[in-house]
Amino acid sequence: MKFEEIRLALRDFMPLIGLKEQKSYYSNFKDEFISIKENDVEFFEEALKIYREKAKHYVKSKVKDDRIIN
Repeated sequence: MKFEEIRLALRDFMPLIGLKEQKSYYSNFKDEFISIKENDVEFFEEALKIYREKAKHYVKSKVKDDRIIN
C-alpha cells in the first residue's frame, strides 16, 4: 500500500476507536524578551562538519551508484 492509501484507511478507521472529544483551549499570550545573548557558533560549525561526514559515509555505504552521491 502507498502512504496515501494507508493514511486514508486510518482516517476512516479513527471514528471507530471511540476516542473522547477533547475540549479546545485558546490563549492570547504576548512574548516578552528578558534579555538577548548572542554566542559564537564554533561548536555548531564543528558539529555540522561531523554530521556531514557521518551522513556522507552512511549514504556511501548504502548506495552502490557513485553518480548519485557526486
